[in-house]
This record gives sequence, C-alpha cells and structure tokens, in this order.
Amino acid sequence: MVFVDADGEIQASYDKIHLFPITGEDGFFISGDQVISASWKGRMLGLSICFDLRFPELTRRLCAQGALLVLVSAQWPMARIEHFRELVRVRAMENQMFVAACNSCGKDASGMVLGGGSMVVHPSGKISGYLGAEEDVLALAAGPREGGADLLPDGLVASFLIGERDHLLADLRVGRLEQGLELLLALGRDLEAGARSLRDRAA
Repeated sequence: MVFVDADGEIQASYDKIHLFPITGEDGFFISGDQVISASWKGRMLGLSICFDLRFPELTRRLCAQGALLVLVSAQWPMARIEHFRELVRVRAMENQMFVAACNSCGKDASGMVLGGGSMVVHPSGKISGYLGAEEDVLALAAGPREGGADLLPDGLVASFLIGERDHLLADLRVGRLEQGLELLLALGRDLEAGARSLRDRAA
C-alpha cells in the first residue's frame, strides 16, 4: 500500500502484516514487519490493508504512534460485508480516531462478488459517509450546517485508552479529534484536486 500526496510524491509505503491464509497469500507474499504511520501536513496518519482489520493491535499501535486517521485499503467479499462494516466502526471507536476504509466492488477474477461499502467513520462510531456496492466517489462536508449535525458533534466525551499492563497510552481529548477531522478534510481536498487535474488532462 502506497500513500502518494497531491504532487505525486510517495510519502509512505506499507507491506501487509497479516496475510490472508484462506486465499493462500502466505504462499505468494512475504508479510511486512513494520507498522507504518506517516506525517502529512503536520498530522499523522496510519496505513492498513484488508485482513489487518481483524487484528486490533495494529490499529492500537498506529494510535500510539500518534495517528489521527487510519486509511484502509480492502477487498472484502459481499458475504462478509457486515464484518467489514462493524470492524471499521470498532477500530474507530476503540482508538478514538477517524478511519477511512475503501473496499473493492464488482467481481474479482474468480467471480467472487465484492462488497463495496467504502466508508468514513468518526471516532464516536458514527458513519460519516458511506458508499454502496457500485463504484462511486464519497465527498464529506464538515462544520456547522443549517438543519444538520456537525461531523464533529458537540459534547463528545473524551476517552482513555488502556493498553497492556494498564499502561495509559493516550489522553484523547476533543482537540485531537478536531485535528483528525482537519487531516481527513485536507486529504479529501487533495484527492479532489488530483481528480480534477486528471479530468482536465483527459479533456
């Protein structure tokens, strides 16, 4: 998995730690051994791939490294799409961070139907944006809106993360959540600018 900024520069790359044995990934790939977070525009984000979602320790370590947002690239099948949805929400809630998970849709080479359902989840567990089973683009609005709730709701209770041996990993205050939201929105703006540039070149 590679994180590329709006200028086309590679900012971070991650090799999947938890290979999926059911499809024989461990017979073709060597698992990574590094938990990868990257500084982008003064904020930290973390990288995760597919089956990694089933292992809470990885996201916890990304949180301990200061990540405010975790980006997940995934290929979960329709048969287990509820697992994907709930695991993304749980990882966001238990670590009090934003999670943006992109899941494949359509069919793979074997004919397996993939679930789609890409989403962005707030640290409270609220699904801030969600796509269906077809290819699409997700855009999120932020800040106060007439007649609607903010993406970052008022009154969010700060949480504490307790790790092994009751060690306090982080005091996650609302300010940290605001920084995560800023990071998520900045990433969205850069992606939108990149897509616009590609459309202009195609025209």
